[in-house]
Amino acid sequence: MYGTLPALRERDLKSVLEGFADEASFDLKKCSRSNQELWLRVALRIDGLDQDEVVTVGGENWARRFRITVKYIETKIVEQVARFLQRMLVYLDEVQTVRIQVSTWSGEQLGEIKTTKAVMSELRGTHAEDISVARKRFELDTRREDDARADRKSSD
Repeated sequence: MYGTLPALRERDLKSVLEGFADEASFDLKKCSRSNQELWLRVALRIDGLDQDEVVTVGGENWARRFRITVKYIETKIVEQVARFLQRMLVYLDEVQTVRIQVSTWSGEQLGEIKTTKAVMSELRGTHAEDISVARKRFELDTRREDDARADRKSSD
């Protein structure tokens, strides 16, 4: 039987998952693990506006600023969750089940999914199973509305 990860590994996993959540326009609010199940609570970011952002890069003796255009694109929440699942798969070690609860920034519950690593692996690569087909194999999916959408940040 598997136990809880040591504190350092849990912290490292949480750090990796925070980065992947950010890529999918979520904020990771809670991350816990019990035996072979990983439970995550994420919040959608507040809707944004198209805008230019200033980015500064540099080294020890130099710096450069430039502007990038950031556009907010409307996508289905389930597509964001699928992208999040795809990215985290290789980091799950002995975790077999993932449960993700999605809410608004203010805490309003939007839905929850529970799926297995096997179904998650079918979401990967160029021959990825269409998300609507994969959803039928989720153990739990309280967000069946296909037109449920959220904003996702995208840089040009």
